Amino acid sequence: MNSPMIRYAILFAFLLLSSIVSGQETVDFGKQIAPLLTRNCSACHNAKKPEGGLVLESFATLMKGGDSGEAIVPAMVDKGELLARIVATDDSAMPPADNAVGAKRLTEAEVSMIKAWIAAGAPAPKATTTAMNWRDITGTLKPIYASDISPDGSYLAYGVGNVVALAANPFGATTPKIDYLLDPNLKLADGKPVQATHIDLIQSIAFSPDSQRLAIGGFRSVKIWKRETSFAPVAAGIPAGGKILATDMSGSNLAVVTPEHALVLMDASTLQPRTTLKGHTDRIVAAAFTPSTQTLFSCDASGRLLRWDLPAQLPPEIVYTEATPAPTVTLISKEAKDIRALASANVGSVILLKQDNKLTTLQQGPVTAEAGAPPAAYAALPAFDRFGEVNTVAAAKPADAVQYLIAQTSGVVEIVKPETAETIIKFEQGAPLVAIALNRDGSKVGIAGASGPTKVWNLADGKTLATMQNDYEQVRTLEVAQRSVARQKALVDLLTARVPELNKEAEKEVEARKKVEEARTKAVEAIAAKVKDVEAAQAQVTLTTAAIEETRKAIEELNKKMLALATEKEAKDKAVAEADKKKKDAEMELTKHDQALTTATASVERANGLIPQQETLVTAETAILTTVQQDLETRQKTVLPATSALAFDTSGSTVVAAAADNTLNLFDATSGKAIAKLAQSPVAIQAVLVSADRKIIAGDGNQWFSWNLGLPWSLERTLGSPLANDPGASLLSDRITALDFSPDGQLLAIGSGPPSRFGDVKIIAVATGEVQRDLGEAHSDTVLGLRFSPDGRQLATCGADKLCRLYKVDSGQMIRSFEGHTHHILGVAWQNNGQTIATASADNSVKSWNVASGERKQSIAGFTKEVTGIDFVGLTDQVVTSSVDGQARLHNASNAQQVRAFSGANTPLYTVTASDDGQFVAAGGQSGQVWIWKIADGALLRKIPEDPK
Repeated sequence: MNSPMIRYAILFAFLLLSSIVSGQETVDFGKQIAPLLTRNCSACHNAKKPEGGLVLESFATLMKGGDSGEAIVPAMVDKGELLARIVATDDSAMPPADNAVGAKRLTEAEVSMIKAWIAAGAPAPKATTTAMNWRDITGTLKPIYASDISPDGSYLAYGVGNVVALAANPFGATTPKIDYLLDPNLKLADGKPVQATHIDLIQSIAFSPDSQRLAIGGFRSVKIWKRETSFAPVAAGIPAGGKILATDMSGSNLAVVTPEHALVLMDASTLQPRTTLKGHTDRIVAAAFTPSTQTLFSCDASGRLLRWDLPAQLPPEIVYTEATPAPTVTLISKEAKDIRALASANVGSVILLKQDNKLTTLQQGPVTAEAGAPPAAYAALPAFDRFGEVNTVAAAKPADAVQYLIAQTSGVVEIVKPETAETIIKFEQGAPLVAIALNRDGSKVGIAGASGPTKVWNLADGKTLATMQNDYEQVRTLEVAQRSVARQKALVDLLTARVPELNKEAEKEVEARKKVEEARTKAVEAIAAKVKDVEAAQAQVTLTTAAIEETRKAIEELNKKMLALATEKEAKDKAVAEADKKKKDAEMELTKHDQALTTATASVERANGLIPQQETLVTAETAILTTVQQDLETRQKTVLPATSALAFDTSGSTVVAAAADNTLNLFDATSGKAIAKLAQSPVAIQAVLVSADRKIIAGDGNQWFSWNLGLPWSLERTLGSPLANDPGASLLSDRITALDFSPDGQLLAIGSGPPSRFGDVKIIAVATGEVQRDLGEAHSDTVLGLRFSPDGRQLATCGADKLCRLYKVDSGQMIRSFEGHTHHILGVAWQNNGQTIATASADNSVKSWNVASGERKQSIAGFTKEVTGIDFVGLTDQVVTSSVDGQARLHNASNAQQVRAFSGANTPLYTVTASDDGQFVAAGGQSGQVWIWKIADGALLRKIPEDPK
């Protein structure tokens, strides 16, 4: 799911294009000039960033010139700004020596080619040169730039060059089976078919939340693949009204009873009849193969019990009558009445289960001493009378010792010797039994009770091998519901915890306002005191002025006194000025306190206003928490339909369980894990079996249907196109470098964008392929990663512009940007609580961010090279990362501490993904190999493939 490093993608992209045509007398703009401009000029001279008003993205824009005039003057090499800047040696030289995009000065040969083109009149490109001449790169380029683990843990998908490999059960005990998703419609321009997923390198992969779809990004196109769980009618084979009464242990043969009281032996894989057994004159009620599959017993409602010894070469039919008995058919009894099931350990033993749930066992006596004499007749074996009510019987063959399996209605199962009924192993299912199945070699038995889980038991020691608790959909929906409850509870706890903090902040603001009010009161008092001082000083001035006037009348006599008084007045005037200044200062201080009081009052009002807002938010989110908790409780209390039939696949590794609601669930027979749920049968399932070629066949006796146990993936939809002349070519702008499904699986976010130009994001409706929301140029450079928030309300994007941005999914509004990285951001991931995101960057660091505030929480260093991928582990705060330094690592995002490094890759790693259950991490890179480690201890589980060619 993590986007690869764009510079590596660009490096390989040029290998897909045709080499420049040489040897022509006239230089071709499209094949020879345009690539030079694209590589060295277009990063700065494009429609989005036209430096100097010059755009060098096409012939037409080049010929328009820029702010400095004409860029090209046809046939005049010494005219025009383009060539002048290319050959310049001063500060006007292009591209500049210190450019940030890695553009290089053109070589003498390249300059000569441009001169030749201009001298020839700067001819326009030929129309045919605009099409890309794709080459088949399958098998030549094998880097892994993208990978993802299905949420159910059943698949690991990774891109090897331009082919997606799908590893089934990647964390199991055995080496996983690898399938390749090949688009049957993929062809080059010349019509040659390509055995690949995309024409271009795979740079993004994402599974849908229900694990049923897989989106794969290539060049300007996304392909959505779907896991096939549907059924197909069985048009021929099983006779109309036929009912499967028995299958042999190899899964190769079926015994089907017909309304005409015959048994048709059929090939289980082809459903073609092999022979017809005719010998009953009444309704056949039971049949069973011996473990050797060379003998079949059958019983009808009248009580006739026959043994059919099947020859190696079966004739079209075998007919038995008492008048003309067949040499391979033996009449065992005419009194086997009220029988509902039977089993046979060998040709000399048959056990009959009657309608009253009691057992009758017939054993054949030894051969008489007389040569050629027939064996003794079958006789009842009283030892089996000890069993009470029996649900079903079967013959098993663990460790080459044929035994009977007696499943009693109480839930007790006993493995006994056919000759003596002596119990070898006894185990308890815990509930009345409703369905039972043996695997092909007779070493395992699957048992379903009327309540409780279905279990797989080891017949050799009676130990439980696997417990299958729920069906596939319930397991997945419970996991999603549990995640939702955990996430919503964390959010409510966070919001609730904020309320006391807001109350404390409001109290602080009140205290601060109180102090401001006290200071203001003091300031007012100070002003009043200063006013009195001014008034007193002014009164003194008035008295002194009057004295001056009186003194002037006697100026001659009192000259000296007047001078003294004048001096005194001057001093008192100065005191007035000083008192007035102090009064004005006090008034200014009062103004400041008034302003502070206003601000403090606003702060108090704002703080008090935040409390009800926060309480309203807590109430709303608590209501959501209540809803998801109720949903979880409802799902946990859901009573699943009872199991009606069980079957093992030929390898014994998978259990097929048919339920009373006509659905089929697949379980891993070793772990009990639910693997898949198949499309519901349109009829009640009375019987189910798995053929040797992995077909599931089930039906009600009148109609039969088949499912492919291999669960193949088929191409459901293609969005966009790499070919310019295709109708959908304009949908997506460039390489698809990021993909993610919304948590409900209804939307698919697609990130793309031409390097150094812009990064665009589109949100597609999965059901229709239509654009639901176009975020436009969400970044100023290629989008390299994107992820929906766990609740699906927001979308985090990151790109080569060093930014991570957050958008509202419903409106497309940008909420905020996260800034701090100094190089491309190559991946982004959400913690399950929805409050933290983490970003991986080519600046050799990982950063975690507070979603609500946009503030950086932690910065994780210690990487020696670019960090190419990132993923949170389960419900924890731990992140796994991949790096070009060849290391996958596990860190705590909360404290930036490294937990462990996953060793062994020793190659640049470009992608990493963790399983939803938090148990495994997978990383891939340059070597075309994927490494899988156990997260708990860092142990290497396996490499896929083990030895890449």
